[in-house]
Amino acid sequence: MRFKITLRPIGQGQQVLPINYQHPLASWIYKTIAGGNAQYAQWLHENGFKERDKRFKMFCFSNLSTPNARVEGDRLYLSGADSTFVLSFLPQRSTEEFVKGLFSQQEFELGDRNSRARLNVNTIEMVQEPEFGTEMEFECMSPLTVSAFRTDQSKEYLAPHDPRYANAIIENLATKHTAYYGTAPERITDEKFELLGQPKMKGVFINKSGLNKPIKVIGYKYRFRLKASAQLLRIGYQTGFGELNSMGFGCVGEKEKKKAG
Repeated sequence: MRFKITLRPIGQGQQVLPINYQHPLASWIYKTIAGGNAQYAQWLHENGFKERDKRFKMFCFSNLSTPNARVEGDRLYLSGADSTFVLSFLPQRSTEEFVKGLFSQQEFELGDRNSRARLNVNTIEMVQEPEFGTEMEFECMSPLTVSAFRTDQSKEYLAPHDPRYANAIIENLATKHTAYYGTAPERITDEKFELLGQPKMKGVFINKSGLNKPIKVIGYKYRFRLKASAQLLRIGYQTGFGELNSMGFGCVGEKEKKKAG
């Protein structure tokens, strides 16, 4: 279940966001969900869906689309035009009417201690899902991050060309499926991840509870083709590919097909 949310600036003054707005935006999404179902939001925050040592929130969101905004240092100066983003869920405890009811006409502030923008949810519309087959092309709407542990247990972020990357993407989807549905997904024998074009690296600072300073997460935006079961492609589209989806990573859209002629 996927929604396009349009945010409209409130007031006449200059609205300024931090470039690293992902954590504040994720916090607002959690807070809004809590407004409709506090018990579920608390469970989602503290536990989520578990499979072995992995926990998943089962939603993702895209980067903000901010027409004519300008970047100065670590600040994003909005132009006054509407901004949009995509919010995507697995269809858990939610319906179109429930989600629209939660987010419609919300007024809130988004930012950090240095700058904040006052925004209003102007519109929220459901996005029709594609037909899921066993081979599809996607493009990242937010950076996609994949990590692995070194022998000393420190974390490294993998680039899409890394030979471990493709398997990590596919196995992450399988683990999410098992965590949510309680059963292993259907698999096909010739699963394949194929990078289309040059990936663009993006570093994002996020705040994690228990840490005194933000951590830098490395992700990549790119287009890709994935061959896997329809079950896995659907769960990737709905909940995000890779890691940290509920913090603004791994949201994808179906790559637009070229028109004939």
